[in-house]
Amino acid sequence: MTQQEMSHAKFSAQKASAKKAAAAYVAALRRPTFESTVSPGCPGNDPNRGVGSYDMACAYMTNYCRARGLGDGWLTWIWRRPVNTAGHSTVPWQRAGFSCRVPAAVLASVRPGLTQDVLRRAFARLAFAKPQVHVQPEGNITLVNLPTYYEVRWPAAGYQPNEVATLTLLGRTVQIRPVAASYTYTFGDGANLGPTPSPGGTYPGGDVRHTYTERGQAPVHVRASYTGQYRLAGGAWQDIELTVPVGGPVVEVQVKEAHAVLIDGNHS
Repeated sequence: MTQQEMSHAKFSAQKASAKKAAAAYVAALRRPTFESTVSPGCPGNDPNRGVGSYDMACAYMTNYCRARGLGDGWLTWIWRRPVNTAGHSTVPWQRAGFSCRVPAAVLASVRPGLTQDVLRRAFARLAFAKPQVHVQPEGNITLVNLPTYYEVRWPAAGYQPNEVATLTLLGRTVQIRPVAASYTYTFGDGANLGPTPSPGGTYPGGDVRHTYTERGQAPVHVRASYTGQYRLAGGAWQDIELTVPVGGPVVEVQVKEAHAVLIDGNHS
């Protein structure tokens, strides 16, 4: 083989080697790489729904690892998905495994927002104030054909509308306040009023009133429908998606008839 032929062969080999290396580099670029994340191991927790939807209060997560002798840590699901060369992914997260030993720092990085389910449970457990109905005329005695006025009043016990309760939920300080959305009045003679947003009032401006047509005993009471709001760290108040009805005690109203009595003006 001549020197020229040897040089040509060497050049061809180098060219083939470079071409092979370039092909391998391109293939590596096209080969998918992956990114990973974790979520607390409660049913329904899924990074495809956003980390704000995470539940961190389920017994399944807190008991799974210990029950199987895998440690005292909480169950954590590991997720991954392929990303392109620009570091982006267009496919959903897929669950790739689990761990009982994910570092606390990692879990802190995916600390979820409070879910409505957690907030609803906390709100439903509040000790709500029970609405009491005040009746006028005073003394729980009224007359047939005389307008009777009703007004909601609140006892000291329990959380009344707009009174703030401070709770700790999932390690966070949360303020919750009940809101009186409506009232339903039962007048004790088969008549009712509501739901209405009015808490009533006294004579003459009260807008919750009723006129009895027969004498007798009338068991009167009012039921409040509470909705709620919450906030974190002094932030804006946000709605809790729940309504809780709370009834108050019964007040027995005596309905009497008025009788005209003639009095002798000369009688002393």
